[in-house]
Amino acid sequence: MNPCSCIICHKEYSNKGIHSHYNINHTIEGKEKHKTTSKISSTIGANKTQEKYNLIKEQYILNPNKCQQCSVNLSYKQRNNKFCSNTCSAQHINKNRVENGYYITNEHKLKTSNTLKNKPKILKTNIQFLTCKFCHKLYIYTKMNKDVSLSFCSKNCFHIHRSNIAKNTASKTIKRSKQEIELYNLCKNHFTNVTNNTQFFNGWDADILIHDINLAILWNGPWHYQEMKGLQHSLKQVQNRDNIKINEIQKLGWNYIIFEDRYYTPETAFKSIIKYT
Repeated sequence: MNPCSCIICHKEYSNKGIHSHYNINHTIEGKEKHKTTSKISSTIGANKTQEKYNLIKEQYILNPNKCQQCSVNLSYKQRNNKFCSNTCSAQHINKNRVENGYYITNEHKLKTSNTLKNKPKILKTNIQFLTCKFCHKLYIYTKMNKDVSLSFCSKNCFHIHRSNIAKNTASKTIKRSKQEIELYNLCKNHFTNVTNNTQFFNGWDADILIHDINLAILWNGPWHYQEMKGLQHSLKQVQNRDNIKINEIQKLGWNYIIFEDRYYTPETAFKSIIKYT
């Protein structure tokens, strides 16, 4: 048949199909008739399917499968099973073992029982013996003890370990600016014993150490007084480390001077040092 198009939606159909399409999609009577016909067809299809399964069930009831162990009729729900219960399944397996020469006697059962009795019992406990990551001593760790870390025997060891990490991190990331180097050279030319970035204060260092007068110089750039955007930088953490460093300097009886590069030049800072002495 030659294709033709619908005068409303302009879709192409055959000469026979265009009539059905127009009635179903573009007329009220055709739409209602199509809905009613579809419902009737669905109901008829569902009824026929149900009749088919009922017939299969009736045929199974007349000739059901039997349990391979006790020969009891299996229900329709169990029609795909080999046994009616787990007990029959176990009995059937044991029966095959005997028939194939795998005899299970009282002697075997007694031997197995004695083996299990003599086997050492492992007590389950939450207690663990671990080695402290800092002091290397053994300590008892339990899951109930939340105050102790998995790696440290006490909070004290944990804090000391973290402090050491901070010291090492600070020493590895030392970057001397040109102004700091210039101030160091001025001090070195004037005093006798001057060092730089030496971990002299319990693992902490100072930018310039004037040993002649026990004076530590801290030359602080923007890293120490403002947030550095776009970098892995925590101003609060840096300032906390600076406070710890100052406490360690004072513990050894040294004095300190902090120069921020936004307020001082090497020359003005050196003049302040000379006035201090």
